[in-house]
Amino acid sequence: LVAAAAAAHLTPTTLELGGKCPVIIDQMSCAGRGGGEPVESVARKLVWGRMFNGGQSCVAPEYVLVRREQVEMLSSALLREIEGMYGADCAISADLGRVISSVSAARIGDLIGGGHGGRVLCGGRVDPEKRYVAPTVIIDPKRDSPLMTEEVFGPVLTLLSVDSV
Repeated sequence: LVAAAAAAHLTPTTLELGGKCPVIIDQMSCAGRGGGEPVESVARKLVWGRMFNGGQSCVAPEYVLVRREQVEMLSSALLREIEGMYGADCAISADLGRVISSVSAARIGDLIGGGHGGRVLCGGRVDPEKRYVAPTVIIDPKRDSPLMTEEVFGPVLTLLSVDSV
């Protein structure tokens, strides 16, 4: 409908489908050992890509499929990278954007507050009045939970352990 209306007037148009932008990690290396990209580099790119603009970017990575044996290595690197980017107390970081509204913060709080069945690696704090959502990483939430079926649109990254990609 939108594209047809734009075409009738020769108006350039970009349509964004939105969604749950996945990242697939096949192999990472630790301290230069093994094949693949260094885990520190992977973590830096994931944290920057997901937390940019308070996680409110339609093309931000939302969940990561990672080999089961590499989840802990990536988790540790993500924790180091989040602290490196935003400090020990993210709530006072001038570099972490806030979400658009208190309603949005509360909605995100509902998604990460429980019922997803995963392990909260870090974050999980939400202050709707201040529109603050802490950078949050959740490992292995239930695939059918609202956290995994709805677009989060906030600084929340989920890691899904897989046996192969």
